[in-house]
Amino acid sequence: YDVEQAYFGDLGATVGIYAGEIEYGSEAVQRDLLALCTPQSGSVARNEYIRDDSVTCWYHDMRAFYGLAQGEYFAADSFSAQLSQYLNADGAKYRQNINMTESGQILATRFFAQYKPLESNEEEVDSMLSLRETTSESGVPGAFPYFFGYIFWEQYAVVRSEMLLAVGLSLVMVFIVALVLIGHPLVALIVLLSLGFSLVDILGIVHFWGIDISSVSVICLSLAVGLSVDFTVHIAKAFMDAPGASRKTRVTEALRSLGPPVLHAGVSTFLAIFVLVAAKSFIFRVFFKCFFLIILLGIAHGFMLVPVVLSFVGPASFFGSLEERDAAEEALLTKLLSGEQKTTEDADLMESAKQDPIADAASSSSSGPQPVEV
Repeated sequence: YDVEQAYFGDLGATVGIYAGEIEYGSEAVQRDLLALCTPQSGSVARNEYIRDDSVTCWYHDMRAFYGLAQGEYFAADSFSAQLSQYLNADGAKYRQNINMTESGQILATRFFAQYKPLESNEEEVDSMLSLRETTSESGVPGAFPYFFGYIFWEQYAVVRSEMLLAVGLSLVMVFIVALVLIGHPLVALIVLLSLGFSLVDILGIVHFWGIDISSVSVICLSLAVGLSVDFTVHIAKAFMDAPGASRKTRVTEALRSLGPPVLHAGVSTFLAIFVLVAAKSFIFRVFFKCFFLIILLGIAHGFMLVPVVLSFVGPASFFGSLEERDAAEEALLTKLLSGEQKTTEDADLMESAKQDPIADAASSSSSGPQPVEV
């Protein structure tokens, strides 16, 4: 790709305009096809994204071969025969552009044009949509443009809306989960605000780092929501669990208790992806840059933005004292252990019943009512 852009980037991509099995001998189809594919004056040649003098059309050259004047068209009953004769003469270069059976039935045709050099993904999408509109309005039934690059241009056309949808849904789910697990809407909103700032910062930095919006970068942004939440939600939860009346004291306690584990998690994650720094693959390089920003900005927002916001507007703690918090944790632990013990006992009873069903049945029958002697 780099070599092509360096030496042939000023030529633009070659695009084909295809038509299927239609009545090529019809005068109306010939008129619309000529209006579509005529070099310089045809609707494709006049498209703003098509290079001048780049359209090569078999039908236009076939008319010149037979010397048809303007307004004259081939007869429907002799069109296939004249086309075959032309392909065996001066039109041999167009044989690969016409799919015709031995009986003379035309199954599909195509002609080519060349795009002007396109500087951005937006221009590529606009050029694709513009040429599609040109062919759809030409009157040639089923005509459409295509070349291999449309596979990538298609993603550029929808990537922004898909990115907003994916990231938006991820943020909504993060807010819901944070609200359920933390238990306070204001704190869940602060966590969501921190994630939003992280995503905005990542988008801004990757632009200057030479990463355009693509399917790879959108995947990284979606992952950024799930990875960045670790650096904020733990600090927020520790703040709500820290007893005391002073917000600053509780923020300090939250950073003291969970700051080192969160920092260690970020550093270990960075060490895991550090090997990608020497990667040659475009995808791996993008992943390294995005993950590096996710970790760096996630830690920065989790250790600076969230504590500062909580120190000013953070809600009251769930617990009034350390004793109250310890009692609540002990009660929860006891409840979990008792539930686990009950589950284990039920499982043991079921297992024993499966292992000795005959003894269980005998035990049940022996424990039933005994006959009364009269």
